[in-house]
Amino acid sequence: MQRFFTWKIFLSFLKDAFSVLGAFGIITTVTSFFDQLNTTNNLLKSSPSLLTVLVIAVVWGVFNNRPRTKFEYKLNNKDIRMRLVIGDILKENGSVIVPINNEFDTSLGGSVTRSDSIKAQVIKKFFDGDSGKLGDKLKGKLKNTIYNALKDGSGYKMGTTLTIEQGGKKFYLSANSRKINKSRVVAREEDLVQTLSGIWEYLANYGAKENVVIPLLGTGNGRLGKPRGEVFKDIVRSFIASCSEKSYCEKLTIVIRPEDVEQYEINIDELNEFLCLNCKYATFVTGQNPRIGTSL
Repeated sequence: MQRFFTWKIFLSFLKDAFSVLGAFGIITTVTSFFDQLNTTNNLLKSSPSLLTVLVIAVVWGVFNNRPRTKFEYKLNNKDIRMRLVIGDILKENGSVIVPINNEFDTSLGGSVTRSDSIKAQVIKKFFDGDSGKLGDKLKGKLKNTIYNALKDGSGYKMGTTLTIEQGGKKFYLSANSRKINKSRVVAREEDLVQTLSGIWEYLANYGAKENVVIPLLGTGNGRLGKPRGEVFKDIVRSFIASCSEKSYCEKLTIVIRPEDVEQYEINIDELNEFLCLNCKYATFVTGQNPRIGTSL
C-alpha cells in the first residue's frame, strides 16, 4: 500500500466531512424552528435525508482528500511549467530523459535487461528487448563531430546527451554514471550538477521546444547516495537556473516511481510545496554578465 493516505490526510478528510454535516445541522436547526409537526413523524421523514447527507459528507471528504499524484506550476515570469508526477515515466506525454553510463554501454554484460531501470524498460518496450539495437543507434549518433570534444578517456563527460527516436517516442540518453566494470556503474554526487548542466545545454542547443520528462537521476542502479528528495530539489534548482538564458522547454515533468514513495518514505507534500514556492518566487538576473536563475 502506497503511503498516500496519512494521518494528515485522514484528519483533513474528517474536517471536510464534518463541515458538510455541520452545514446540514445549521440548516435543520433553523428550519425546525418553524416546523410544528409531530417529532416522531419528523424523525421518520428525515431518516432518508439524514442518510443522503451522510453519504454526501463521506463522498465530499474522500474526493477533497483523494491522493494526488500530479502537481503543476508556472515558472515565475516565464512561459514554462514544471510538474511533479508520481507514476510511470514512459506513460507521460513528452520526450524522456534516460540515464546511461558514460560509455553508453546498453548491455553491461546482460545486467541492464535484468534490471527495472528506465533504460531496461525502454529496451523491452521499444527495442524488442534487444539492447544491441539501441546500442547500434547510439554508436551511430556518437560519430557526430559534436561529441569529439566530449570524450573522456574510454567514455564521455557527464551530461553528454544524444537523441534517439523509436516507436513514435523521443528519448534523450544522457551520461550520468561511470562504468566501473563490465556489469556495474556508479553515480557520484559531485557529478549530478555536471550531468544536469549538460542535459539543459543540449536541450537548449539541439532539442525541440517541447515537453520533457526526467526521472530522479542516479537513484536507481546508479546507487547515488543522495536521498531522492534532495535529488528532486537539485533538479528543480538546476532547471530554474538554466531557464534564465533561453526558453527552450515548454514543460518539465519530474517523475517519481510510486514504489519509491513507499519504500523510501518520500514526503510528497514537502516536495510539492518546494516546487510551488520555487516556481512562484524564482528570479532571474539580467545584464551584461551571464544571466543567472535563482530559486529558494
